[in-house]
Amino acid sequence: MTRLLLLLVCFATFLGAATVPGYYIVELSEQPAMAKEGGRAAAVASEQERMRSAVASTGAEVVAAVSLAANALIVKTAESEDDSVARARLEALPGVLRVRPVRTYRRLLDTALPIHAVTDAWQAVGGRQNAGRGVRIGIVDTGIDSTHPGFQSDLPVPSGFPRGDTAAAAGKIIVARSYSLTGTPPTANDVEGHGTSVAFVAAGSPTVSPRGEISGAAPQAYLGNYKVFPSPDSGAPDALILRAIDDAIADGMDILNLSLGGDVADPPDDDILARALERATAAGIIVVVAVGNAGPDPNTIGSPATTRSAISVGSLGNGRVFSTSLVLGSRRILALAGSRGGTNVSAALRDVAELDPTGLACVALPSGGLQGRVALILRGTCTFEEKLNNVQTAGAVGAVVYTDEARPEPITMEVGAARLPAMMTSFSDGLAVKAAARSAQSVTLDFAVGEVPVAPNRVASSSSRGPSVDLSIKPELLAVGASVYT
Repeated sequence: MTRLLLLLVCFATFLGAATVPGYYIVELSEQPAMAKEGGRAAAVASEQERMRSAVASTGAEVVAAVSLAANALIVKTAESEDDSVARARLEALPGVLRVRPVRTYRRLLDTALPIHAVTDAWQAVGGRQNAGRGVRIGIVDTGIDSTHPGFQSDLPVPSGFPRGDTAAAAGKIIVARSYSLTGTPPTANDVEGHGTSVAFVAAGSPTVSPRGEISGAAPQAYLGNYKVFPSPDSGAPDALILRAIDDAIADGMDILNLSLGGDVADPPDDDILARALERATAAGIIVVVAVGNAGPDPNTIGSPATTRSAISVGSLGNGRVFSTSLVLGSRRILALAGSRGGTNVSAALRDVAELDPTGLACVALPSGGLQGRVALILRGTCTFEEKLNNVQTAGAVGAVVYTDEARPEPITMEVGAARLPAMMTSFSDGLAVKAAARSAQSVTLDFAVGEVPVAPNRVASSSSRGPSVDLSIKPELLAVGASVYT
């Protein structure tokens, strides 16, 4: 099962440490029910009931509570009261261990499976038809699209399930829960795609897609859907993540995946999410967390990937991608089309640096200096629209922008009103194109999305690096986290 875990984390996004005004997590002094011997859950329930009255006496309102992974109340203070005053009142209550504001977290193919030797792992368990059988994988994310063909299944539904939003629990999705700090929680179905992608990588059933058959790592596993992002434009408050962890424990999940994260902040001992996940691990749950996308600098792993007992996972590139591309001789190079797209063009290359020493094309270029050529341009200083208009005025019929060493990966360029066919490639591939331009080799800008081979087993430049904030060695594993076709 270890190899199957490698693919559980993908598309993780580094988060800011914004807080939700007026909302606090009030941690109580009693140990959580999960840390108690049998019969002690009643003591936690009794303390929480007493503290609800105490919190109400300060003018605040308890909106939710957790008792397994943590013993805490989620509290909303009065809108008319200064936050610092309200917090001080809560901290002064007898039985309160600590009070801290609710923080927000954001979202952080057939070749991916062989890279992780998942096909070998399938053989070890008697074939893909047995991979993940009986295992429950909880996905704490943006929800799961229950209509996706990869989640339809004839697996027998375990006794006591489905749970939660039964309208969003279908096929292998046996739990569907959604959370909100205010009002009625939204549907547990995914309206963004992030959580659906993560869930498919983990446990998607073999599915025929427009580009061939695709499968998750553990296609016989069940899924638990814990939607903690209330809307596409919101972060996930850690109070909701805490509730999801609590529910996942109660639902009997075997594995818990969190493809989300936050700023490097508190040491694990002071991070309530890290401590909650430690308790989940102690209960026998395998916790898998993405390290985030704050690389390539060191010491950039954020919460909750700092959890000591969690398997934190960094990001590798895939073995191939489906993308637009450049064709240079016999080589096909990954390149992303500009925002306006374009039509295919083939012509000899010319490096703008021959006309403009900066290579940036941010100034007017000699008339006819790029006549009939594909211009090679360095990223930076001015807008992409300006660059493209300048080289087109000089006669270019297309453009290749290569990014700089500080930002080595290509992006989709926002080209504004510029109409010149253009693509962006990486810094390393850009240097290869630059070498070809010296001999005026011909290049083709191919705007058709197709298979482009890329070097596997390379750490993505965006992947956060260790060590952890407490200097522990993180991440434990690397897995494909970019360009995964689901």
